[in-house]
Amino acid sequence: MSNFCCAKTRSKPENLFLYGLPIWKLISFGVVCDLLPKLINTRYLQFSFLCFIEIRTNENGMKNWTVIAEPVRDEHSGICSYLNYLTAKNHKNHRGITRIIPIHNSVERYINNCISEVTQRNLERAKSKKGGRNITSYAQSFVFTLPPDIKLSDMQWYQVSKHIFSDLSDYLLVDKELLLKSCFINLHDQKNQHINLVVNKVINGEVKREIQRKGALKLLKKSFNAAVLKYSNINCLKYVPETQRTKRYSQFYFNENKAEINEKSRAVIEIVSGGAENNFPNKTIKKRARRLQC
Repeated sequence: MSNFCCAKTRSKPENLFLYGLPIWKLISFGVVCDLLPKLINTRYLQFSFLCFIEIRTNENGMKNWTVIAEPVRDEHSGICSYLNYLTAKNHKNHRGITRIIPIHNSVERYINNCISEVTQRNLERAKSKKGGRNITSYAQSFVFTLPPDIKLSDMQWYQVSKHIFSDLSDYLLVDKELLLKSCFINLHDQKNQHINLVVNKVINGEVKREIQRKGALKLLKKSFNAAVLKYSNINCLKYVPETQRTKRYSQFYFNENKAEINEKSRAVIEIVSGGAENNFPNKTIKKRARRLQC
């Protein structure tokens, strides 16, 4: 009986898994990664391959600017802590590197409105003898961020935030005057400029569940793209993000290799555009460049 159990539990190599993948697939992937640099053994071929990837990536650009959505949890203590963080100039994340510019509403006025809305809603439910849990997340936070090499003026950010606010009002079907009392906006001018938008989840006694769904985030991304294009004439579809150095990679070698890759990529671009074909002695590179042109 024991031999039978051992025979049943014996695993074949193709049935072994690591990180959710079969062992044989991981071994095959490792062999390919080890042999690929040896197969591509010429410097021109290596850099033409890298430049080809860079050219194809640059043609697509970015789909959207960065928009991050997070619920503000922990009831009234959570909303107070978060708003104090957004306006704290002496916080370790802001001291000496961040210029905080208010755009709409003050912290005290917004917190009072947010807490009173939730308190009144809970009171109305208690009067009507309705059950259910109380709201633990009073607001929804949105952060609209641009890359470090794109800088907008304070007036441009004000216009962008006004454009986003108008679209959000139409999406939630809430009057703009009422929504103005239920939101807070400020600008953090630092390496990555961004605006912070905090919106009540309870507006005029009604819980706006739409604000925490994917549809709201999708709308705000499109609105942010349109606003930046309208007021700064910068299109996210044509923007190519800069290559960032990882912590393990030396700054010296990163700059040296980046300059060399850019030099080869410019040469490949010239070949694609129809000029400087004799810069590369390797015939394979010329063929690859002609394929790119097609």
